[in-house]
Amino acid sequence: MNISPVFSLIFLLSLEKCNGRSGGRGGSRGRSYSRSGGGGKFHSSSSHSYINHDSSGLRSTLFKPSTSNSYFSTGTTGNTYIISQPATPIIYDNHYYYWHGYYHSRPEKKTVCEYTITEEDGELFNVTFSNGTTPKSMTFGCGSFETCCGMTCCSTLGTWIAM
Repeated sequence: MNISPVFSLIFLLSLEKCNGRSGGRGGSRGRSYSRSGGGGKFHSSSSHSYINHDSSGLRSTLFKPSTSNSYFSTGTTGNTYIISQPATPIIYDNHYYYWHGYYHSRPEKKTVCEYTITEEDGELFNVTFSNGTTPKSMTFGCGSFETCCGMTCCSTLGTWIAM
């Protein structure tokens, strides 16, 4: 039995899954676009447990006093954070996070992910632009063989290796 066609089919399916335009709005030039809401919990098929991909990791780094001063000024109530430079990305865990409307694509990131900010996102929900409006989401990119998982990227290689 010649198994070459089977591997060819698996390869083509993996390209479709990773570079296709499924989920969310389709992008241009081979990019896909995916949206997710706040509080992202995703099921791990390998461990049969839920992995939390919410904003807690980013928030714990972003809102430390030593870090937050480089991104925010404090609002009049003390609970509000005013974005100092909205076009400047927040770099966390090898990802570049942009406030809604300021995303700049990166060539190595083929999938554009949009994370909707909700009340579950704590301090992120109290962030404003200098004009007083609140960003509705954060946008970041995932590489080839990755998919959007809440506030981070998950590998899709395990799906095809299991086959």
